[in-house]
Amino acid sequence: MSADVFIAFYGVEFPVPDGETLTEIEEQNDDRVVRAGEQKLDWWLGRLTDGSPFHLLIGKKIAQLGVEGSHEKSLTKSEMDVLAEQTRHRLEDAGFREPPRLILKYESDY
Repeated sequence: MSADVFIAFYGVEFPVPDGETLTEIEEQNDDRVVRAGEQKLDWWLGRLTDGSPFHLLIGKKIAQLGVEGSHEKSLTKSEMDVLAEQTRHRLEDAGFREPPRLILKYESDY
C-alpha cells in the first residue's frame, strides 16, 4: 500500500516522457541517474497523479514527508547553505549545468 507523499529536494528537475526513458530511469540505466550515482547524488522519479507527466529530480533529497515517510524535517540556515553548496558542486562535477533550486513536490496516491 502506498500513500500521498510530499518531497523536498534541492537540485535540478527534468520532465520525463512515458516510454523507454522511464524504463531506463527505473532500471538505473539512464545517463542522468548513472552520473548522479557517481557523485553520490540522490534522484527521485515521480508524478502528481496517474496520467500526469513524470519528473526526474537529481540532487539532494531533503525530506520525504507523509504517512509512510517522515512527519517533519527542519534545517538551519547554516545546514541549508552547506547542503546547497555541496550539492551544487556535485551537480557540476556530474555534468549538470542547470542551476540547482529548492523543489517541493506533492505526489498523490492514485
